[in-house]
Amino acid sequence: MTKTLFMRNLLGAMEMYDKTLSQVQANIWISSIEGAGISWDDAIKAIGLHIQNPENGRFAPKPADIIKHIHGTSTDKRQQLEAEAVTEWGRVKQALGTYGTYDSVVFDNPRTMQAVKSLGGWPSLGAMKTDDMQYMTGDFRRVYVECDPTKCPSILPGKFHNEDGRIRYIGDESKCKAIQTSGTKYTLKGGDSFDTAKVNEKLIRTFALPSALVEE
Repeated sequence: MTKTLFMRNLLGAMEMYDKTLSQVQANIWISSIEGAGISWDDAIKAIGLHIQNPENGRFAPKPADIIKHIHGTSTDKRQQLEAEAVTEWGRVKQALGTYGTYDSVVFDNPRTMQAVKSLGGWPSLGAMKTDDMQYMTGDFRRVYVECDPTKCPSILPGKFHNEDGRIRYIGDESKCKAIQTSGTKYTLKGGDSFDTAKVNEKLIRTFALPSALVEE
């Protein structure tokens, strides 16, 4: 659906509340919806949801009302991430039990990658005792919620690679490979560097020895 159709629906909704829109107000609406990354189709649906809301629907919609219907509040988002973190922590522990820490791993969730890295890395988590892992649950949840997933590492290096340079993909393989080639840059000891987004999988396997990798 188009921006024009959204504005028609918005103007119609405003008429229900005996309101009008100036050109300046219309421009603010458009920039707010576009800035929030909301499709016009979803924005039109959100207008309907607002009108049907027994509480907020008594008043004319504002851009924040539409954005809330699509993205939820910051509290809603945090609760969602905390719920995800519980699931992801279970996946991390399962992967540790299944694969150990010798092979490197890539999860299909960038927040999981970043959280594991922030907590010391793959071998460090694997070296923890069972009791310590239980205490780590809260730390993982906190880091998972607060981290910047755009800065996740391309790979979580294991203690060493098998002869075939095996990398374990945890979850959706296509998503794992997308993260693997996301461009995190590492520096090798001695000052040389390489960018994982610019090398093929064979080179990644060759250079991804944890003892030789120090992130810039």
